[in-house]
Amino acid sequence: KDEIELKDIEYEEFIVLLNVIYPSYKTPSDSSVKYLLKLGDLYGIQTVLDRSQLFLISSESIEIEEKLLLSDQYRLVKLQDHCLSTLDTTDSIKELSGTPQYNKLSETTKVALLEKLLKLI
Repeated sequence: KDEIELKDIEYEEFIVLLNVIYPSYKTPSDSSVKYLLKLGDLYGIQTVLDRSQLFLISSESIEIEEKLLLSDQYRLVKLQDHCLSTLDTTDSIKELSGTPQYNKLSETTKVALLEKLLKLI
């Protein structure tokens, strides 16, 4: 069989994925980074995960709670460390704990936030 069927994948999203890993090296964007992480994780493409992580670290338009959730979901240690380092007041951590994203975080990440909070007290 000359064709491989990709189920549950959007054609346009897969094209962007290919553009990120092949010679054109398209940079992730605010609108593509979430599905690139999903596809990179699904297909085990570390380059896509790494480039998406770097994009998220440098992005100022994506909220910290969203970045923290993505770092948790896709095991992006550098991004999580970056997020924790930007939470530099007890109020910022308390504010984060009131967001919908907070409820989706793993227990491990919640413990890391608690440890950060205790260091700030």
